[in-house]
Amino acid sequence: MKKTILRLCAAAFSAAALCAGIAVPVSAKNVIDNGDFRYTVLEDGVSVQLTSYTGHSLYISIPRTVKEYNVVSVGAAAFRGNKDIKELDLTDSVKSIGSCAFEDCTSLRKVMLPGTLEEVSSGAFSDCTALSEITIDDGVRVIGDYAFSGCSSASEIKLPNSVDYIGDGAFLGCTALTKPGIPKTLEYFGAYALENTAWMKAQKGEFVTVGDGILIKYRGDSTTKSVPDSVKSIGSAAFAGNEKLKKIMLSSSVSSVGSAAFEDCISLEEVYLPDSVMSIGDRAFAGCRALSTLSLPKGISRINKECFTQSGLVNITLPASAVNIEDGAFRGCERLVEVTFTEGLKKVFGNAFAECSALRRAVFPSSLREIEGYAFSNCNSLTRVEFNSDAEIKSFAFSECQNLFEAVFYKNPSKLEPSAFNLCTKLTIYSDNNLYLQEYAAANGAKSEDIRNLKNFELNAPIENQEETQTAFSGGYTFAVILIILVDTGLIILFSGYILFIEPKQRAAAAKRMKEKSRKKKAPVRPDDDDVVNVEFVGPQGSAAKDKPVKKRPVDDAQNKPVKKRPAAKVGHPEATETGKPVHSPVARNENHRRAPSAVKAPKDDKSATKEFIKRSDKEQK
Repeated sequence: MKKTILRLCAAAFSAAALCAGIAVPVSAKNVIDNGDFRYTVLEDGVSVQLTSYTGHSLYISIPRTVKEYNVVSVGAAAFRGNKDIKELDLTDSVKSIGSCAFEDCTSLRKVMLPGTLEEVSSGAFSDCTALSEITIDDGVRVIGDYAFSGCSSASEIKLPNSVDYIGDGAFLGCTALTKPGIPKTLEYFGAYALENTAWMKAQKGEFVTVGDGILIKYRGDSTTKSVPDSVKSIGSAAFAGNEKLKKIMLSSSVSSVGSAAFEDCISLEEVYLPDSVMSIGDRAFAGCRALSTLSLPKGISRINKECFTQSGLVNITLPASAVNIEDGAFRGCERLVEVTFTEGLKKVFGNAFAECSALRRAVFPSSLREIEGYAFSNCNSLTRVEFNSDAEIKSFAFSECQNLFEAVFYKNPSKLEPSAFNLCTKLTIYSDNNLYLQEYAAANGAKSEDIRNLKNFELNAPIENQEETQTAFSGGYTFAVILIILVDTGLIILFSGYILFIEPKQRAAAAKRMKEKSRKKKAPVRPDDDDVVNVEFVGPQGSAAKDKPVKKRPVDDAQNKPVKKRPAAKVGHPEATETGKPVHSPVARNENHRRAPSAVKAPKDDKSATKEFIKRSDKEQK
């Protein structure tokens, strides 16, 4: 909001300052004085220009002729500041009105402009605060910058269809204007031309258009926006100063982007420009510091003045259709690292890339004819420049490029002015044994080398060979990418098959093994049928008892209670003796005998039989 206010103030100041430097001539050769009017004879010898008026009439009609001369124009500031004139009638002999001709005529109420008048010059009727009736005949083509600015009483202006150009601030501050009457034939509509008018305040919606689809104002607050198909051109300053907009997409119906259209859109990161765009105006993207990359349309013929100055561009490829890069087009782009110059470029104007402190290398095409002074001045990261043409290089073109090590000339320049590489103290000039360049290097304190001594020469081939190199590289790169994609796809398929088919089976088998292992650990260990121990009892007489499986524990006859289970050591089992615990698993095997449970014991009344039983058991185990 603050920036918008500042812009309006600047526009108003521009309107006020427009005529400040214009002086009304007081004397000149071939001057004709005719009462209150003074005329100057023009070079053709048959016509004159009205240069000043000193009278106090309320009604002024410009005469057709003075003596034998035709009155063809009203000079700059001829009536400026007159407080008496109320009506003005220009005859059809007048073809032009100079800048600020009627500025600040505060009593002027009515103006009639003939069709012979092709242009209403800048500030011609600015600050005529009483002017309410304006008639413009068919034939007028141009309404200059601030031509009617500050005419606060004008409520309606009828512009003929012949008008195709309305300059910046043309009706700025016409607060009562409700019917501007903008024709459909209009081709250009200047910045802030209808700002601060009653008509502008009455408009609704985000997009304000005039004429045949000229977008003059965007009033939304979205971060991402698509311009509707009804818009055919982006007017000057239409988005200027918008701090929220991050992404803008223009439709294929848009043919031009006006001056300062996106200036100081500090959040703007992405812009889509269709190939239908044929021109981009001065300062269109100036100050867009978040804008790092941009694809330029193929049809634009030039990069206009300060178009991208102080923007955030990191790299840019210029289309082949761009013949000129004009003054300050990329000046102060501190993040700009790489610029691709394509065949078709003819001229780089002054300061075009000045102060691009990150720019590293510049390779100029064979079509280049001239590089103006200071075009690449103060590019402190620039290390190498290559020239594939005989372009003329003007003084200070690469001034103060402190880290410029190599200037490679594949062709002899048509002109290389002495200060072209001013203060490039580390420079070595490479050429094909060119005496002219060797002499230049010696005269300007630079080194000179044969181009065959250039390091990495094959990697930095002339630009006419780069297309083949890039094509070959592109083919190899494409093959490598396809191969990588195929390998990755195969790996993905194998991994997916493993996940879907093999891994579930492996996990099921592992789970089954774990379950079996867990079951075996929890289940009590019982002897198999083949492991049932048969105990041979030896009685007092030494007779052996029949082999029978022990199923019941012995009972104490005296108390009629089961005998408590004794430790296996009492039975004489070696393993039980070591562990001190009852034996639960078979350890001794014998074909004819089986181990007795620990609960079975020899009769108490025969100690010798017990000893014999223990000995026999030990032998059998051994």
